[in-house]
Amino acid sequence: MNLPTREGFLEFRARIGTLLGSKEGTEARRRAVDFLESVARSEKPDPRDSDTFYLSLWILRAIDEQGFTTRALNTARDHVESAVKQSDPEDAVSYASSMGMRASFDYRSHRFLVPVFDFVATVKRVSGPTYRLVYQDVDSGTVRVSEDVFATLVRERFVALFLDLYNSIEVSEAREALSGYADMVESLGNLFRDLSRKWADVPGGLDFNSFPPCISTYLNQMRDGVNLPHMARFTLVSFLFNVGMDREDIMSLFRTAPDYNERMTRYQVLHVTGEISGKVYSPPKCAVLKSNHLCYAGDDAVCAREWLRHPLQYYSYKRRRKVP
Repeated sequence: MNLPTREGFLEFRARIGTLLGSKEGTEARRRAVDFLESVARSEKPDPRDSDTFYLSLWILRAIDEQGFTTRALNTARDHVESAVKQSDPEDAVSYASSMGMRASFDYRSHRFLVPVFDFVATVKRVSGPTYRLVYQDVDSGTVRVSEDVFATLVRERFVALFLDLYNSIEVSEAREALSGYADMVESLGNLFRDLSRKWADVPGGLDFNSFPPCISTYLNQMRDGVNLPHMARFTLVSFLFNVGMDREDIMSLFRTAPDYNERMTRYQVLHVTGEISGKVYSPPKCAVLKSNHLCYAGDDAVCAREWLRHPLQYYSYKRRRKVP
């Protein structure tokens, strides 16, 4: 597998100065720009080769927009996951090792074997019972996992490793290395910021500016590739459906989630909105969100009102205030 590695990144770092001024560097820049432009548009481009990905990280460091970086890492991560699934078990284990995760493959059971410590340390960012230790086949300190679960573990190791490597680059170092291409860096940064602002145009004709701070925060976190806790997802889905967004538009919002799974997302949205359960759920009350550290009221004046008890109350109040 020709996938990004720590060693490859460090080798690229040592030669970035000479690469950028070469013919090879011109092609690498073109591929990196294509990749990052697609990422900014919330598409799922393939980095195509390791050098494209490494250079993209340097450009992202020069731009210094965490949301852009998170989205790019998650995009590359998805391609790593797919490659691991398609690879031979030995290659998959070898790549996991390069990501810092110990593993082996049992040909009799066709399961990957991962030490409990490595498993628990890796699944912190992944939601859902499929990845909870209590639901795993554990024997003598080893977790036996399927190909799909193993590929997910490797992808999460990939994100953690390359986020560390990204942070090892000083912003000033990246900008100096790319000083001859400042216009390119500025253009990509502006593209991401301009497209991010368009999130104010929420699908379904809803009034984003009337959303309570909790819902706005969840949406912004989703945009930036943050993995929302289960209750935040439930709150977001139930709120959006209750204020008029259709199911398909709600599902589309979750595509930037780190652990996005189309089948599972569809099931959860259809369940919360009553298509499967027969019951349309309401978002939790403000008190419940506060007790679960999911309230982002800050100094919002409406949230401070004594009568406010529920996110839907907030939206209804703000909408009424705008009626002539």
